[in-house]
Amino acid sequence: MTRRPQRSTPLYSSAASDVYKRQDIPYLKRPEAAYLERLEFEYSRGIGDYGSDDYYLRGVDMTGERHSFEISEKRYEEGRALWGGNDYNLFAKVTYLPHTSTLMSLEFMTDTILVDTKNK
Repeated sequence: MTRRPQRSTPLYSSAASDVYKRQDIPYLKRPEAAYLERLEFEYSRGIGDYGSDDYYLRGVDMTGERHSFEISEKRYEEGRALWGGNDYNLFAKVTYLPHTSTLMSLEFMTDTILVDTKNK
């Protein structure tokens, strides 16, 4: 049995990820936009000393497509405070890169009133 040296390069999945990242390049100046309703805020605790906590915003756009974005802890807390468990009164306008779902900007709105215009 021949022993092969340990791999020093990333696995094949990293190469596939790079392809998706490159596909988003044309969208950097003009990202996709969506208005989300039926918002959900999710928190996932990291495991162990090196695990990081993750915060997500999920919602449905006008066409019925479901979206999920990773957001900062600060934006998570702001959204949860506005949401108050009543997802029909809070909406979000997001701009994002479509192939990697990278969030570029996030604005919370209640009914048609803009609440927050800060970026991620």
